[in-house]
Amino acid sequence: VEDDRAVRDITKITLESCGYTVLEAIDGDSALTLFREKAGQIHVVLTDIIMPKKDGRALAEEMRRLRPEVKVLFMSGYTADIIDQKGLLEPGMHFLSKPLHPEKLMQKIREVLQS
Repeated sequence: VEDDRAVRDITKITLESCGYTVLEAIDGDSALTLFREKAGQIHVVLTDIIMPKKDGRALAEEMRRLRPEVKVLFMSGYTADIIDQKGLLEPGMHFLSKPLHPEKLMQKIREVLQS
């Protein structure tokens, strides 16, 4: 879930090149609609934490009400310090800073899936 098309496109290419099937959404509302339609096929949600309409944390909370075991990896162009100051992440939440480096992205995806 990423509102920036360029970031969304490169992330999709990276994930698909490693064998993952990617469902993409431009914001939290469209992601929630997609999740309701395909929840059983989704193993991990990669979402920007700060987006228009519905932020990543609100999105994750709604998804977890529908499917509590869903795994979520948050990402942001803001540093972890700023995200912490805004109170958007809690201990134990998975986070990755942008720009997304392919190797770090794949490592973090595997870590989240195994958690």
